[in-house]
Amino acid sequence: MPGRGRFFRQNEYAGTLKSEHSLIITPPAIGRTIPEIRENTACFAAGSWRVRMGRSAADGCFSNIFTLRRLGFEARFRAQKPTGRLSMSTDVMDIGAVPAAWTRRHLLDLESLSAEEINIILDSAVTFKQATSNCARKIPILAGRTCANLFFEPSTRTRTSFSLAARRLGADTIDFSSSSSSLSKGETFIDTAKNIEAMGIDAVVVRHRTPGAAQLLAENLDCSVINAGDGAHEHPTQGLLDILSIRERRGRIEGLTVALVGDIAHSRTARSNIWGLKKLGAHVIVCGPSTLVSKHWEALGVEVAYDLDKILPRCDVLNLLRIQFERQTTRPFPSVREYALLYAMNQERLARAKRDILILAPGPINRGVEITPDVADGPHSAILEQVTNGLAVRMAVLWLILGSTSQPST
Repeated sequence: MPGRGRFFRQNEYAGTLKSEHSLIITPPAIGRTIPEIRENTACFAAGSWRVRMGRSAADGCFSNIFTLRRLGFEARFRAQKPTGRLSMSTDVMDIGAVPAAWTRRHLLDLESLSAEEINIILDSAVTFKQATSNCARKIPILAGRTCANLFFEPSTRTRTSFSLAARRLGADTIDFSSSSSSLSKGETFIDTAKNIEAMGIDAVVVRHRTPGAAQLLAENLDCSVINAGDGAHEHPTQGLLDILSIRERRGRIEGLTVALVGDIAHSRTARSNIWGLKKLGAHVIVCGPSTLVSKHWEALGVEVAYDLDKILPRCDVLNLLRIQFERQTTRPFPSVREYALLYAMNQERLARAKRDILILAPGPINRGVEITPDVADGPHSAILEQVTNGLAVRMAVLWLILGSTSQPST
């Protein structure tokens, strides 16, 4: 139906400018008035207008701009002249300036971020979700920028999410595969990154098996560096998307009890969650087999537990971490069956938990090991919401980092 949703291409509307502050558009095909245009950033003379709702605002020489907000949809009109033609670009939006409190060129961890900086990223992610219809539309505020994805470990969600986030913002992307790179010919990690940077890169998104790899690149490159996971150290955007998912469902972080359950020893996600959650006022419990959860975690200000059933009634949120067999040199427990018996979230445990408990899992999930299918697909689960929030968080991070620098690389 004309005038509904976000598909306005090629529809013609007759419009009358009632004042400097409102323009009423009436779709003649359905004879209905849409009075939602009320925010002018320029003054217009009263008179009749002919409006074409389309994706392009490229034709003509435009002088005036105003903003439409309709059912949460924000678009920009450019007026050539009264009684002229208006074009709407669904790809141009006014997000605003990067907050003055954000001054970082890199995102390497959550340990070094303040609570204010974490909230800036979370709030920006919410803005992008709202402005892009749940991350479904493009807003080319990073047009002319180029991001390179340097992934030296396998990845599906994170790599795809960063690539899509950059494209949603109008940036170009380069995907690097270590298996087919000059690393196999003896080139060093830093030399590879420097050669890619020399092609005019504005930001590098890096994942590597070695802790500190992102920091090393930040010290040797001129472009911005975003850590997409470095060994067992940190995975900052995963921690941020987990925290955003909690905040959306529960409305706050402060005062909540969040349990991280599973392979804590090898989990970069656990470390990023701990730093972020603690700084925002949550009580964090790490729980799992003693071979995977050391008492030394208490030095970070978290509670250590080995019996999930004992802590379960106190938990507001469970974040179920995957057992990372690929990082282990010895088997940390007798069998997967035994682990599932002691630590998997199933319907029996769900019945003993709080009625509004929230279940997270960073993925990939192993059904029947960390979580049973009925719980993973049930109403308490926010697993797919985490994926959407990951896209929003990465859009926010790219915008904050690249939007705070002066000019795109040439």
